[in-house]
Amino acid sequence: MISGEKWSEVVFIGMERAKVDSKGRIFFPARFRQLLPDGEVGITLFWDRCLEVYPGSYLMNILKQLLSLNRADPEIRWFQRYVMSNTQLLNLDGEGRLLIPQRLREQAGINKEVLIIGTGDHLEIWSPERYKTGLENFSPESIDASKIPQELWYKLWGSP
Repeated sequence: MISGEKWSEVVFIGMERAKVDSKGRIFFPARFRQLLPDGEVGITLFWDRCLEVYPGSYLMNILKQLLSLNRADPEIRWFQRYVMSNTQLLNLDGEGRLLIPQRLREQAGINKEVLIIGTGDHLEIWSPERYKTGLENFSPESIDASKIPQELWYKLWGSP
């Protein structure tokens, strides 16, 4: 297990398919489970209508930063409400399953199967259909090279 302080050193990569059982539990593959300290995770619905998964302590630090924003701004307050109301602290059970609340499963379009995707500092849980749709609308060749630091672009793709 990795402590919250060491979380910044973890890099999740790869993709796994997982089943959702009749109670809404997802069995986490061992290669991802071993990187989640104490089995406590923070899960939130965010940018792409997928679920983002972080260790609980790491997500709490992110939420503290969110709460430090200027609450006098109505747009900030609504953003805080959105994020906080779509966030849960959960624990993997003894068999490595995570019970996803029904409301979050519905909002993320999750039914009987999911894709668990490593995206660097966190995991994402996707409905396979939504992920496929997202991929159909994206091409690595079409990304604006100016959004990627030049040195990294060359390492990934060669010349722009």
